[in-house]
This record gives sequence, structure tokens and C-alpha cells, in this order.
Amino acid sequence: MTAVNPVVIAITLALALLVASKLFRYGGGKLQPAGSGRYLALDGLRGYLAFFVFLHHSCIWYFYLKTGRWELPPSNLFVMLGQGSVALFFMVTSFLFTTKVLNSKVHRIDWFQLYLSRVARLFPLYMLTVGMLLLFVAIRSNWTLSVSLESLIDSVFKWLAFTINGKPDINGIQNTSIMVASVTWSLPFEWFFYLCLPLLAVCLNGHVSLRGVVFSCFALYLMVGVWTPKMIVLSSFLGGMVAAVICRYEPWKKLLADRWFSFVALALLLIVTQLPSAYDSLALVLLSLVFIIVAAGNRLFGVLDNSPVRWMGELSYGIYLLHGLVLFFIIHFVLGREVVSELAPLAFWSVICLITPLVLIAAHLAHLGVERPAMSWIKRRSRERSKASGKFNQAL
Repeated sequence: MTAVNPVVIAITLALALLVASKLFRYGGGKLQPAGSGRYLALDGLRGYLAFFVFLHHSCIWYFYLKTGRWELPPSNLFVMLGQGSVALFFMVTSFLFTTKVLNSKVHRIDWFQLYLSRVARLFPLYMLTVGMLLLFVAIRSNWTLSVSLESLIDSVFKWLAFTINGKPDINGIQNTSIMVASVTWSLPFEWFFYLCLPLLAVCLNGHVSLRGVVFSCFALYLMVGVWTPKMIVLSSFLGGMVAAVICRYEPWKKLLADRWFSFVALALLLIVTQLPSAYDSLALVLLSLVFIIVAAGNRLFGVLDNSPVRWMGELSYGIYLLHGLVLFFIIHFVLGREVVSELAPLAFWSVICLITPLVLIAAHLAHLGVERPAMSWIKRRSRERSKASGKFNQAL
């Protein structure tokens, strides 16, 4: 057996779905019902994408332990599990918020509330992740300050700022970012897109105030002063934007949701897995076509809308952020790097099978203890703001 045998994907995914089903059934899982405005197929898609990123980094870990180089695995399929999944994550984001902008012609956007909700959605769990990262750094540093206090504060601040201004090593620990599997690189792209939304509203004739446009321009000016996006990666968002326009037309949605387009989507995915990178024009076009089909409501023969997969979708942000920490913890602090580096592929993937439930449990607990309270607070804040606005309008 080789370390890039596709069979391990099927085995670990089946295990993950089993664990997710148990967590959903017995662990306080709660899903939004059909017809509640949720895109059920996208909920399920997010679950697969987050888990595939975990498998992508697990494969990278195998070769990293052998060679000392953190680089893409020698398999187009395992490369696409990571790059293709992140590209599709970007499309999910752009689809949802472009749809919101398009709908703002009728349902006006409360821009303050929108950005507050993004902070509440991304910040708390990210802070937990950075906190765990700092704990691991402290343990590996033997609780000793190895750099100047100024250097330590500067590096920590850059991590707290979603690594927009870089993800430096902390306290002299080389390759600090490997502790989180370097996943934070995608977050500046998310924030860049969010900051572009008022400008997108102008282009699409959506609802936005002059103040919102000024804020967008100023925030983007500050951001690009310390961070330069790769345009080919940024173009991943275009697929979701196109999908948002297409899915406004019911005849097209009905056509794309047909089971025959499930075959088309799977065939396109099969082609994509043969390509060396998700970040080239052909791969992004093919991934965009797949995404458009899914966004139209096609559930790919039902694999996207069952409860375990949708629950994994609820946990997707936690799976994405926390899996690197779990991998690092088990490999370094439990089994030992030297021991794991000597494992044959079958033994290594057996370890990953044991880690899989831990990743889902960690994400589940983080969702219930961190994400859900933050989202509940945002909903209460939104209701209070709406009531206050209504009272003000009545007074006028």
C-alpha cells in the first residue's frame, strides 16, 4: 500500500460520517429544516470539503515526517483534496454573499450587522485556535522566552490579525504555522472578499450607502498595504458569483438540479482530480461548473443532504481550523515524531483513522461551546437592532 492510495479516502470518510451521525444524534446536534432559507446541498458540500482538507494535510504530514519538507503530496488527487476544497469554499462564500447583495434591491442590507456577524462567526473560534497554538509553542519552548518581548508581541499580534500581515514563527519555534497545518492562509482571502462587498453592491446595483463604499475603499487600502493576494486564487470567488446570478432563474435551477447533471458534476470532478493544481484556469472553470450545479440544488444522488454530512457542514469551520492542532498534538505529544516518522503507509493511515474521531469531536465541542453561543448572540443583537430601528421609524 502506498501513502496516496485512494482507498484511504473512502475508509476515513466512512468513519467520519459514522462519527458525525453519532455526534448529531446524541451530542446535541441541530440542523436548520428544509425550506428555512438554507442551501442544503451547500451545507453538505462544506462538510466534505473540510474533511478533505484534513486528509490533504494528513498526507502532507506523512511525507513531511520522512523528508522534512512541508510541500504538496506527490498525488494530483491528494493535492486537489486540499486546493480544490479551498477553492470551492471560496465559491460557497461568494455565492452566499453575492446572492445577499443581489437580493438587497428588495431586502436592504444592514452593513454594520453584516460585518459584525462576520466577526462573530470567524473571530471566537479563531481566537481559540490561536490560543491553543500559543500553548503548544509554550510547551515546545519549555515555557521560556527565547526572543525579545517586542518580537513575541509582534508575532502574536500578526497571528491574531488572521495572519493578514504574515504568519511568523512565534518565540523562535521554527515552522510554527505547521502546528495548524498552515490553514490560516485562506482567511485573508475571505476577509478581502467581505471588504469588497460594498463595491460589489455598487457594480450589481444593490443597496449600499456612500459611507459603506468609503469604508470598503479605506479598509481595502489598508489591507493591500500589508497583504498582496494571488490573483489566480482570488479568481476562485468568481465561480460563486456566476452561480449566484444563474441560480436566480428558476428554469435554469430546475434543469441543473436534474439527476443527469449529477453525472455531469461527478464526471467533471473526476477530470479535476487528474489535474496538478486547482489554481489554474482549466481547474477553476471545471470546479466552477461543478459548484454551479450544486448551488442550483443538485444533491448528487443524495450524498450532499443527509444529516451526518450536513452536520459535518455545521462543523466545517472547526474541522478546518482545528484539525492541524489535533494532528500536531497526537504526532508530537502523544506518539512522538520519531515513532510516527518510521511508520509504513498502512500504519500511518491507521493512526489517521484513530485521529479522525478526535478531529470531529473537537470541532463538535467547539461548535457547541464557541460558535453556537456567538451566533446566538448575533441573532439576538440583530433582533434588538431591528426592534430599535422599528421604534425609531414609528417615532418619526
